[in-house]
Amino acid sequence: MKLSHECVRDVMLAIEEIPYRHYIESNKFIVKDYDKDEINYTIKRLYEAGFLDAKDQSTLSDYEFTVMSLSYYGHQFLGNIRPQGSWDKTKKAANKVGSVSIDILATFAAKVTAELIAKQLGINNNDA
Repeated sequence: MKLSHECVRDVMLAIEEIPYRHYIESNKFIVKDYDKDEINYTIKRLYEAGFLDAKDQSTLSDYEFTVMSLSYYGHQFLGNIRPQGSWDKTKKAANKVGSVSIDILATFAAKVTAELIAKQLGINNNDA
């Protein structure tokens, strides 16, 4: 199955809305425009990347996770891709090199965010 970067962002935004001390089972998780398999696959990959605080309850026939929240690294990544402008620039960078992993996507997002901050603050990389 192909990992959709749009689904990654949408799932992370939805997980962030889970109230503190609550959880959701991935098979009951609904995110617009995605089917159950795509959501579960995305949750599995985010869990493997260390972006989710979740418990793996998968079987041989089905992925199943109990998701509590984003991890520290998940919050960092989501913070970098939450603004639509940052997300669009991150996707553009990823599309230039073709298919990229979640880790590389996170690296692009951090760089894009740092560049946007530097631009807003009027910091020139040559000033260092």
